[in-house]
Amino acid sequence: MRFTYLPSGGASYVTSQGDVLDLIAFNFYGDHPGNTERLYAANRDLALVPQPYAAGITILLPPPAPRKPAAQIQLWD
Repeated sequence: MRFTYLPSGGASYVTSQGDVLDLIAFNFYGDHPGNTERLYAANRDLALVPQPYAAGITILLPPPAPRKPAAQIQLWD
């Protein structure tokens, strides 16, 4: 997959025949919770387009949300 990176930190992507949103999200965001939902929020019309996608659909990928730091456990006082 080839993304066109934008100054905002996001990207755009033009689909190839057979692409699905989950895989596009994973390839751009990695294993980040809520990535598919972020794509649908930025591209509301995609909910109406059947998957797998046809070639030539432009999808806007918003910048990744900041990751929350992992909880730290203190073993001793």
